[in-house]
Amino acid sequence: MIDGEEDGVFDEGQYVAYQSLIKNWEEVQISLLHSILDYYKQRRCELGYDIGVQENYPLIETNDQILEMISLDGIVVPYADITEGREVGITFNCTWDIENGVGVRLLNEKVMEVGYQDIIF
Repeated sequence: MIDGEEDGVFDEGQYVAYQSLIKNWEEVQISLLHSILDYYKQRRCELGYDIGVQENYPLIETNDQILEMISLDGIVVPYADITEGREVGITFNCTWDIENGVGVRLLNEKVMEVGYQDIIF
């Protein structure tokens, strides 16, 4: 999802942000998975599932395990004049929170925030 004008024209900064994301995808992906894994572990602990067994929040230790629990939902590239730098939001569906999913905000291909999907809007 890229915000654009009614005539379908996109901001130059949006093109740059998206192209940079694709160009650096291998590095970004590793950072994304690590950040989502950290977020998952934090949520699991906050909810008390690190003490007791909970089917939706199993013990997860690796990026490969977290990868099995998420699927890409969307990529959002807001207007470039909203922030300084190349901002991109990525949303994921996840097995542990079907209602809220996971959202990741990137700035210049670096993870800035992980939370519910709505953090990127």
